[in-house]
Amino acid sequence: MPDYKKLFEEAVATIGSLYRDFLNLIEDKRSYKGVKELTELMRKKGLKTGKKLKEKLKGKELEIAAKLLLDLHGRLGFKSKVVKKEKNKIVIRVSYCPWNAKVKGWNSKLCASLDAYEQGLVMAVNAKIKHGVSKRLSLGDKCCEIVLWR
Repeated sequence: MPDYKKLFEEAVATIGSLYRDFLNLIEDKRSYKGVKELTELMRKKGLKTGKKLKEKLKGKELEIAAKLLLDLHGRLGFKSKVVKKEKNKIVIRVSYCPWNAKVKGWNSKLCASLDAYEQGLVMAVNAKIKHGVSKRLSLGDKCCEIVLWR
């Protein structure tokens, strides 16, 4: 019988599969406009959640934004850590993504759509903090790198 951790990993993979199928369905039915609308919805949901969460954290805004992302990653089974910290820039490296590893057909389009949720979390801390991705596992890179900067 699978242990709790294995069952949880399967549940996270199922969420990724559902998102993949949902995004593909929207793309088939509504084309690019539908994908754009879903991505904007993800950003708004991230913003709403981020506003609630940021009130619970103390520290510098850039560090709070990074903590929100690291906490999200950890809860979803990602392996991520801060690899560079400067006054106006933090780089987070993701060495493992459960969706990229376990969901057949996972691709960079799905990642980009889900990035919008992270962008919303970051915007909730301070709209002047930018969120970018310089590397992606789904594009064959050895890791994902998320850059937060002002």
